[in-house]
Formats: sequence, C-alpha cells, structure tokens
Amino acid sequence: MKHFVSAGSVILAMMATGCGEQFDEMKQAMENVESIANSAEQAQQSMDKVQQRIQERRAAGDTIPIAYEELQKRLRDVNGWTGEAPTGESVAIPGLAFATASRAYTKAAARMVVTIHDYAGSPEGYTGATMVFGLAMKIDNATQRTETFQTSDPMVSGMMEFYKSEGRGTVTWAIAGRFVLRVEATGISSIDEARAFGEQFGVDGYAAM
Repeated sequence: MKHFVSAGSVILAMMATGCGEQFDEMKQAMENVESIANSAEQAQQSMDKVQQRIQERRAAGDTIPIAYEELQKRLRDVNGWTGEAPTGESVAIPGLAFATASRAYTKAAARMVVTIHDYAGSPEGYTGATMVFGLAMKIDNATQRTETFQTSDPMVSGMMEFYKSEGRGTVTWAIAGRFVLRVEATGISSIDEARAFGEQFGVDGYAAM
C-alpha cells in the first residue's frame, strides 16, 4: 500500500512534537515558495500584455523608431541642473532598427545621464534589456541595493541598482514594449534621487505611444 504525506500533515506532526523552530522554518519556506509563484505569475501577465502591444503595433505597421533628433527634444532642461549637449543615433539594418538619445546633467558633485531607447524596430532588444523587470525582486546589503518596481500603469515597470559606498546607481524603466528610459547617476546618497530625476521626463507619457 502506498502512503502519501501532505505538507500540512508534516507541519501538524511537527507542532505536535513541539518542534517550534522547525515549524517556523517550514512555514517561512512555504510562504517563500508561494511568493515566488505569485511573482512569476504577475510577471507573466505583464509580459503577455506587453507582447500584445508589440503585436498590435506590428499589425499596424508601427515598426519604425522615432528619429534620434526627436528623442533628444524630450531631454529637456531641468531647473537647477546644467545640461550638456545631447547625443544620439538612429540605427537601421535588415531586421533591426532602433534609436537612442542621451543627455548629461550636473549639479555640484551629482551627475545624471539620461538615455532614451526606442526599440520599435527591435522588440527582441527590448525584451533582452527588460526581461527581469516584471519579477518582484529585492536585494539589500551593506554595499548594494537592487530592486524591481511596478507603477500604476501595467505597461511600465523598472529596476533600481545602487552601490552605496560608491554613491552611484542606475534606474531603468521598461515602457510599453518599446521604450527604455535609463538614468545613470553618480555623486548621489540615495537611488531615490535618480528615480525622482528620471520621472521628470514624463515616463507615463511614453506608455501611450
């Protein structure tokens, strides 16, 4: 005769024998597994919505990225910061098309480099750059903080990376299966400074494009 033992019966047995510490560990492990499963499910739902948006654009013939000169116009002046001359380029080869524009801003010891990528003609490039953003992930220790985040718009997610002792970090937004906005910051005390700086460039506005 075969015997099947459920996880619940194991926990009850541990409780009955007074194994409180082992019970807490087992409970935490089960909660972690459930959290990972929920995160993966949410990430898949987000990816499905993004892929649907990509397919809709392809069907409409919207596969040509914005000219880099137009992207540069979105890198506006920021009050209190000195903006350098923007740079950029458009790339178009068979099966691949994208545009990029960047601009650096400085204030005292702080420096922010804002870059906008338009992957309209290269969805694979977008996926490769943003594939982990849908997962609920957080790493925090004495030297580094890495954390993904979601916004109120299901088409916008991102990730923050901060190296504490060096005062530098990066915040990246993945937007609607097409745009990637990145802020590379140095001379900062918190990654939240870089995130707030990047949000001034109308992250939400890209999702509607």
